Amino acid sequence: MALIRGEGARLRGSLYAVAGAMLWGVSGTAAQRLLGLGLSAQWLTALRLLVAGAAILLVARPRLPRPLGSLVVTGLGLGAAQFGFFAGIAHADVATIALLQYLAIPIMAGYEIARGQLAVSPAQLGAAALAVVGAALLLFGGAAHGSMLAVSPLGLAFGCLAAVSIAVYTLVSAQLVQRNGPWATTGWASLIGAIPLSLWAPPWSTSARLFDLEVVLLIGFVVIIGTLVATALYVASLRYLSATETSVASTTEALGAAASAYGFLGVTLTPQQYAGGALILLGVVGISVYQARVRSE
Repeated sequence: MALIRGEGARLRGSLYAVAGAMLWGVSGTAAQRLLGLGLSAQWLTALRLLVAGAAILLVARPRLPRPLGSLVVTGLGLGAAQFGFFAGIAHADVATIALLQYLAIPIMAGYEIARGQLAVSPAQLGAAALAVVGAALLLFGGAAHGSMLAVSPLGLAFGCLAAVSIAVYTLVSAQLVQRNGPWATTGWASLIGAIPLSLWAPPWSTSARLFDLEVVLLIGFVVIIGTLVATALYVASLRYLSATETSVASTTEALGAAASAYGFLGVTLTPQQYAGGALILLGVVGISVYQARVRSE
């Protein structure tokens, strides 16, 4: 995919990336409402992946990416990440889990340092330290909990599953995206990731709640607006921005999740937790910018 440069192009790309990320964040709030109405995280994840994968394949008609082994790992990682996110917000608030998933960036940086693919530097360590301190404030900064964990153990476990899974499928899919393009990789990986979840909770299974208008509208928003439209905007931004610039802009997903959770669900964090979230995002941006500079030298 050719990268288009120029101030106007960069502005358009930034708007696409921010809009897509914000829609992802708002869809997380919609998903939390659905989970509160009795739908399961595995059912919602399977439906989201199946619809997204099928729609991409029908519209883009991409070839099956190679190598298949990397594609399978990417698909399973994508499924685990989305399930971890939805299961996490079933046991915690969407703002906290949306921030926790960004720990995937320090995890990836640590992996690349351990493999000798990225040199250790004070800037890198400082950014990682910001993210770690931010995570501690986010998890232990609940005023009502004192020194106790402000997130349920299950919420923390699923949030960590999302972060680790994001790191895995991002690292594995890098060459797939370069060789086959983002649409082919995302479409086929979504279908592969949906397979185990569909066996666990078939998307075609129904319940009485599926006939409620609110449930139908929320599912439509999560699957169509929060998945297809958001992904299309994110991929479109790659025509105008580098992958690093796009990933930095996508940190606004957490802002969308926090704002919509407050506006629609009345979810609030303590000042310490908001400060922790800000430190996580600062650390993520710092790591991403540093890695981009090193690789361009």
